[in-house]
Amino acid sequence: MDSDEAVNLTFRTQIMRRVCPDGVEECDCGHSPGTKVTGPFYYDEDPIGTIFTYVGCNPSFCRCKGKKERVDSRPVEMQKVMDVCPENKMNRCLCHDNTIAKFPFDLRTFYFMCRPKRVSYCSFSMAVLRFCGQESSSYG
Repeated sequence: MDSDEAVNLTFRTQIMRRVCPDGVEECDCGHSPGTKVTGPFYYDEDPIGTIFTYVGCNPSFCRCKGKKERVDSRPVEMQKVMDVCPENKMNRCLCHDNTIAKFPFDLRTFYFMCRPKRVSYCSFSMAVLRFCGQESSSYG
């Protein structure tokens, strides 16, 4: 495995342990809205399994063991971009070179290859939205 990927999976493992110190019950899949995954979530415990979890599912909102409320396990960089639209409504973003990145997004591709401009689109609207969370036009 590429060392960059190992670093990314180690990073995501640390986020999971921080947001769910007693363990993760299940997570919503950011790449497949409506789908849930029960793990594995920790790269140091199951390197191969976590590759499938993070590449195939990309856990977003999770329920920790013993808790009912969901917590946000997405990296803060993805929260900033994805939160301009209601949950599961982001479908594309304009990249630095004016190409369009289509959902699903992963952190590495999105930030290092696409490098999004300050606009993004929700699936229910063609309104241009700023990453800071302030709309430049109203939801459609």
